[in-house]
Amino acid sequence: MAYPWSCTPPLIERHPDNPILRAADWPYRVNTVFNPGATLLTDGTTLLLCRVEDMRGHSHLTVARSKDGVSNWEIDPEPTFAPDIENFPMALTKDFRTFERLGGA
Repeated sequence: MAYPWSCTPPLIERHPDNPILRAADWPYRVNTVFNPGATLLTDGTTLLLCRVEDMRGHSHLTVARSKDGVSNWEIDPEPTFAPDIENFPMALTKDFRTFERLGGA
């Protein structure tokens, strides 16, 4: 296979069935699912920490797990980490480069 941008193959390649997780896969109603952080657990399970946008446009994090990292995803039945908007209104910020640093230098 030729790699026109480099002499070496890419470090990461998209799965042919990408995206492997869609909003329709979620056990509760969501607007969209963004690129997750991923890790391989010691038992071989792939764990994804997905940023999910609800129907109000607010983001939260939800865990999804798969034995093969591609199919049969087990998605937490509700947000794993929801924003505390009352106490931390900056939790609605999608680009954290846009708010001022808190608490000094």
